[in-house]
Amino acid sequence: MNNSFLMQKDKLGSLVLLGFALVFLISSYNLEIDPRYGELFNSGTLPKVLAWLLFACSAHQLFTSRGGDRFDSDIVKWNWPKVGLLIVLMSAYALAFSTMGFMLGSICFLVLGFRILGEQNYTKSILIAVAVVVPIWLLLVKVFDLFLDSGELYYLIVNIIGGAS
Repeated sequence: MNNSFLMQKDKLGSLVLLGFALVFLISSYNLEIDPRYGELFNSGTLPKVLAWLLFACSAHQLFTSRGGDRFDSDIVKWNWPKVGLLIVLMSAYALAFSTMGFMLGSICFLVLGFRILGEQNYTKSILIAVAVVVPIWLLLVKVFDLFLDSGELYYLIVNIIGGAS
């Protein structure tokens, strides 16, 4: 790969996604399998399918795209403080996941991400976040029967409310 290959936006983006897909794919095969389910569908099925789809799509894009704009001049124009804040937010989301749980953590992540990206209307941000997170939760928990921890914060609130009555 020469320098001009890596300076094309679509090629570099596809290469990054391909690397992520490879790590995700390897990790998905190291997941513990819930013994309650059969061999065809289990707790590792969805991550493996998503990883293979991402791997296939990014490989296809990497090898079939004609090459587009170079990003070397555009990279200076990026809003680096926003990029940095989004990376910090993603890290905080990952660290707080077991404390906040999927539902609350994901809604907070999206609302704060919208704010970083410039959305001023909190009501709209909360409604959109709830409209995105709740169907995903329903799909994963009710359809795929995956366990998504409610988080330590949820259990603390339930214990406080339950202990107060």
